[in-house]
Amino acid sequence: MELGIVLTICVFIFTIIIYLIRSYYKDEITSLKRLSKLDQQSIYNSHFIYLGVLRREYANNILKPETLLNLDRKAQQYEKKVEKMSDSDFNIEIAFFWKEYPQIADFDVINECPHYMRYKDDLMSDFVSMDEHDKSQSYLNIVKYMVLIDRERSYPPFNIDTGTNIELLMETQRKYDNQRLVKLGFEAVKRRLESEVSVMSAYEDNEYDMHPLPITSPSCYTWIHIKNTDEYVVHDFFRSDEGEEFNSFYRSNINQETLDLLI
Repeated sequence: MELGIVLTICVFIFTIIIYLIRSYYKDEITSLKRLSKLDQQSIYNSHFIYLGVLRREYANNILKPETLLNLDRKAQQYEKKVEKMSDSDFNIEIAFFWKEYPQIADFDVINECPHYMRYKDDLMSDFVSMDEHDKSQSYLNIVKYMVLIDRERSYPPFNIDTGTNIELLMETQRKYDNQRLVKLGFEAVKRRLESEVSVMSAYEDNEYDMHPLPITSPSCYTWIHIKNTDEYVVHDFFRSDEGEEFNSFYRSNINQETLDLLI
């Protein structure tokens, strides 16, 4: 009986001491919690930026444009899915990534290679041996973790934004593809000029097949077959009375039709 009373008194005294300590250091504890939260937020922000750089690297140098578009569509669906996740489902999801990628650098499959090595170099054996599926999965996991980080550092209602924009991506890819075709078209025109063939004559080599089109116009129209990629463009060349030259290129097809203006 006496032992029980003693234990009760000890617990009471201990509780009072803890209360007094917490009261005395209340501001310090609050400050530490705030700093801890700020530190974690800073880590999330740094990781998000780092993964964004890896994502850009894949988009610019590794993945094919059509593959990138397909993967970003999946990324957009994943963003919507994570926005609607319950807290328990979200915790399970992010815990999976913490287990698979203990260090943030684990998302970079070539992080141990020197910066000056090219992606196609044989010395980068781990990366070179990756097939398109593995590269796609690696990219998608990068974006997925960016999605999870963006939710983790935010407050409900969640509006996750990792930079995924399908319409803008498609528009940008069209612009780059048009620029590529125009560049190839100019190269074909240059080849014909260097061969001293007139702009109204046919020309062919290993890469280009060019034929003038019978179109009644002040301009000279030439249909160009780009053999390496099996694509077609139409070159519109016009020289003014003042001697100023104008060049336009149109997307075309095997039927030699003039389609979309490229430039």
